[in-house]
Amino acid sequence: MIKGAFALINMYDFLEINDRNKLYLIHFIEADMNHYFPIESLMENLSLSRFKVENLIEELNIELALLNLTKLEISNTHFVTTTNINEETIIQLRRSYVRKSYYFHLFEELLYRKTSLAKFAELFFISDSKAYDIKKKLVSILKPLGISIKNGQIKGNEEKIRLLYFDVYYFYFNGCKDIFKVRADEIKTQKSIISAIKDDVALTQKAKLYIFIQIISLRMKNNNYVEIATSHFSTENASLKAYQRYISLKDMEIEQQELLYFSRFLYAENFITIKDT
Repeated sequence: MIKGAFALINMYDFLEINDRNKLYLIHFIEADMNHYFPIESLMENLSLSRFKVENLIEELNIELALLNLTKLEISNTHFVTTTNINEETIIQLRRSYVRKSYYFHLFEELLYRKTSLAKFAELFFISDSKAYDIKKKLVSILKPLGISIKNGQIKGNEEKIRLLYFDVYYFYFNGCKDIFKVRADEIKTQKSIISAIKDDVALTQKAKLYIFIQIISLRMKNNNYVEIATSHFSTENASLKAYQRYISLKDMEIEQQELLYFSRFLYAENFITIKDT
């Protein structure tokens, strides 16, 4: 399984079941050094009939063609073969799958705003009953983390909620542009925070920081703040100063908690050292 958020959930649970099975199928083939995988093994591992496995292969071939990648072939009626499947193939497929997943759509809507099922159904042109089923599935995904959906909002420990959103967005969209629906001026301000960090930070680390800041910003816009015991720490670090100006909260206690939370992330990801805080 593809784990995330304290290894309690499977990242692929955010996908529609058919797309999830296609990715598992591709994983099995990619992991085989010869890219020559028995159909019987696929049937056993996926708990699917031969008919369903062959249908998955047909769907995958249509999608692989759109990505200009080599198709899968059934050889001697018993094996699936290919010559050009790698990790990048899997990344491209899972991005396309998550963007059409209703489970992810609801999860994302709840990041941006309070969302009723009626509004969600109207927005995505689905029935109320389907919207209910989507919420029910999403609730089951979140439950192991102690996170729930109540009154159209994600509820639970704020640090866990933020980490979950970070894990999901980083897993599916690391390296992508225009991940979030935010104003250009906000992006500019957030980049100024990132640019205040030492110059030798790798692009992958800066991508992590960008996603993290966006998620914090969206949560705070909906009045969701962390609750952690604050202690004296320095905000003289250039990045922390820029972040303090960015959040600019009226409640000083909440601001201190948010600054400490952000500094912990910077320290955990080696952006700053202990002496900076």
